[in-house]
Amino acid sequence: MERIFRLSPPEAVSAEWREKIGILCLTEDPLNILMWSHYANNHTGICIGFDTEASPFNRTQKVTYNGERPKAEFNSDPEKLIDRVLLTKSQHWQYEKEWRILKRTIEPDELNFYHETFKTNPDRLDEIAETIEQNGGPGTYSFDKSAIRSIFLGARITPKNKESLIQAASTLVPHAKVFQAELDNNYFWINKKRLR
Repeated sequence: MERIFRLSPPEAVSAEWREKIGILCLTEDPLNILMWSHYANNHTGICIGFDTEASPFNRTQKVTYNGERPKAEFNSDPEKLIDRVLLTKSQHWQYEKEWRILKRTIEPDELNFYHETFKTNPDRLDEIAETIEQNGGPGTYSFDKSAIRSIFLGARITPKNKESLIQAASTLVPHAKVFQAELDNNYFWINKKRLR
């Protein structure tokens, strides 16, 4: 009797691996009506526009949209695996016009390596510091407030939140433009009105 064994493909992104990757998702379209509906609490939130030349936003990578799920082969090149798995989404999500910043966890042995490298090559401090800063896995992303270029207030933001946000923006990021998003009366799109 002949037996056929079917090998299941490796899980491209195991739970352990996912816990070590931080992903910041951004869009290039602050006026996309679906984005406001899905991610800004049905138009009551805000959208912040960042300077793409400032750190960490200067490390964004464009998401590609495809009809097929990405596959990971055995012995995949790590960079290609990242592109296929973490920077590919279904074509149904194309409207998001998404860009991502990926941060991986720096393991203790890698940190020890950097420490030893610095001891023998102190002139590599900037390079080592940048590598450590640009990574770190899941968690918060630090950036200088000068990177905030614009703030869009949702079309259904409460008057109290609107007032608080305008006041905070005036104090903390006076250089940033503030816009009020408005649902168009005739078409399914969003207009913007500059407030300051």
